[in-house]
Amino acid sequence: MSTASIPSSATPAMSAALLRKITRKLIPFLVIIYLVAYIDRSNVGIAKLSMQGDIGLSNAAYGLGAGLFFIGYFFFEVPSNLAIVRFGPRRWFARIMITWGVILMLTFLTQNDWSFYMFRFLLGAAEAGLMPGLIYYLANWFPFQHRARMIGLLMFGNPIAVIVGAPLSAWILDSTHGFLNLAGWQWMFILTGLPAVVLAFVLLAYLPDSPATAKWLSDEERSAVLASVAGSNAGTTEHGNPLKALKDKRVLFLSAFWLAFPVATLGLQLWLPTIVSNFESSKTLTGFITAIPYVFVILALWYWPRRSQRKGELYWHMALPALLGAVAFMLVGTTHNPFLQMGFITVAAVGLMAGQPILLSLPTKVLSASTLAVGIACVNSIGNLGGFIGPFAVGMITDATGSVLPAMYFLAAWLVYAAGMALVAKRVLGDRSPQELPAAVGVTVSPRGSTATSNSESR
Repeated sequence: MSTASIPSSATPAMSAALLRKITRKLIPFLVIIYLVAYIDRSNVGIAKLSMQGDIGLSNAAYGLGAGLFFIGYFFFEVPSNLAIVRFGPRRWFARIMITWGVILMLTFLTQNDWSFYMFRFLLGAAEAGLMPGLIYYLANWFPFQHRARMIGLLMFGNPIAVIVGAPLSAWILDSTHGFLNLAGWQWMFILTGLPAVVLAFVLLAYLPDSPATAKWLSDEERSAVLASVAGSNAGTTEHGNPLKALKDKRVLFLSAFWLAFPVATLGLQLWLPTIVSNFESSKTLTGFITAIPYVFVILALWYWPRRSQRKGELYWHMALPALLGAVAFMLVGTTHNPFLQMGFITVAAVGLMAGQPILLSLPTKVLSASTLAVGIACVNSIGNLGGFIGPFAVGMITDATGSVLPAMYFLAAWLVYAAGMALVAKRVLGDRSPQELPAAVGVTVSPRGSTATSNSESR
């Protein structure tokens, strides 16, 4: 029976102490992994400030190359997540990190449009499977009611990557130019690719594959985690064959839903340094200004999924931020005042990011263990084609109009589409549960939707 509701029987609840312990052990390290990945995929926006003139890239060619990352991602995402199940998260995450780090370092060899296209495609192919793999990994540790919040914490890596990575990349660009006859952008690729390779070996020594292999869990804690996760997943649809997820209408709907967010996110992030450079600032100052909106994004990623969990509501918590972001994007295009532009960009960034953790948790709500890895990969790979559409379309609009600001209307339209998808998602997913989320740790949903304190704490 297909249902996306919380199981009617009481779901064993993890104790607050155990939840904090697992969060403390896993989330900071996973955030570091995602942080490094996001710096490495997005620092091309900073590199553009010098590389574009050195190798003669047009805006459209830059947008195409930046977006080709997601074409590589698209083709290798599902096979990569199948490999995670086959080889285990620890070894497969390490493989991903080593190959993407090496390819990014080799990007210093870029000489023209076609070599730029090649390296961006290969970087996407190498990193494919990381984000859906991390979501799949978290789903094996946390019951559904906590997953949006944990994904929100994981996604701290995105804004931190901009806050730390943009100034750092811009500083490398300015300070290393000419050293050993290499341009600053070449050193930027070399120096930002190296940490991924080093971190892969740390991961192999530190990260357990699952609760069953975590040495820092006691037998009682391990049993509590496995029972809580199994209880949370009890109402999902069992397909058996993992590839059947590729034909599941809910997976296809979530893929189309997710598409809007990479369009807007990458369309903004990869062109934001260009917008800021119009303020007539140095490259280093451009990096710092670029980071400003993402300080507020961190606050949104911390607060909004928690509010969704507390209120027991998913869908308006995705729709409202998207609408806010759409309005802000439209306002960016109406002014040339740099202070107003940065204010509107900040609101737009908050709007487009706040609901993403909730959306990314939905595949873990409706898919069984056998189809979850493929389902998440399908949603992420199809949706992340937006990462190709966004930068490329912004580049085309910029070339056609002579300004990046009209492209903000294009990004706004995608967020309006996302808000509409959020409002029909409940019906498409078949979620008729009277209360979508338990309100807190230790609280479960009874058959009639009333709350009751669980006695299934870790004992």
